[in-house]
Amino acid sequence: MPDTVYKRLDYNEVVFLLNALFAKLKTSPLNTQYEIVLNSSGTAYILNAIDSNGTRTQISTVGVASDDAAGLLSASLHTKLVGIAAGAEVNIVNGVQVNGVLLTPDGNKYVNVIVPVNVSDLTNDSGYQTAAQVEAAINAKISAVYKPGGSITFAELPALTQQYLGFVYNISNAFVTNNNFVEGAGLSFPAGTDVAIIDIGNGTLMYNVLPGFVDLSGYVQASQMVTMTNAEITTAVNTAYNAVFGS
Repeated sequence: MPDTVYKRLDYNEVVFLLNALFAKLKTSPLNTQYEIVLNSSGTAYILNAIDSNGTRTQISTVGVASDDAAGLLSASLHTKLVGIAAGAEVNIVNGVQVNGVLLTPDGNKYVNVIVPVNVSDLTNDSGYQTAAQVEAAINAKISAVYKPGGSITFAELPALTQQYLGFVYNISNAFVTNNNFVEGAGLSFPAGTDVAIIDIGNGTLMYNVLPGFVDLSGYVQASQMVTMTNAEITTAVNTAYNAVFGS
């Protein structure tokens, strides 16, 4: 193995070394000074360092970014990007339907959804009644139930037919009900009793004694009652005792 040779540099040789090094660096790519120039149309020009003639050589150009090419970001695109919220996505309405029917936009691209504002705008498929109709129906029923028929005798009561439905008659004489009465047969009522002809269901008509009189024919009147004597009470007690305990 050869012996290692050590060399030294004196002052003049160090100066020479540095001059040689700086001369190399001056002409190396590390010393090239580039400049980027942006014109009014948004195109960037990349220029190299000024040469010995005082001019710059254009190296390349970079335009504004588009859908098809990369490039610089324009101010309008920057503003748009800044205005987009984090996590935002594109929402597209494919169409507007009302009850499953697709609406067609008009010439101004508007879709007019008609919302009813009055009950009359709707189809009354359930047959709901108006206030006037309800009132008329009630009045008709009332007039059908309460039709004055005048004062007649019991024998003059009309037949149970539809033409007399709802008529009320004041019976001028006392009478006893028969099987055509709602109350049943055999009840006695005095003169002045009101009798109506009503429908009890399924078109069956019957006579009906209106409230205002209660049949008391089965009750004992006060004038028919006498006070028991002490002797009668004693006899009743002895009879009951003997029946239980023997005489």
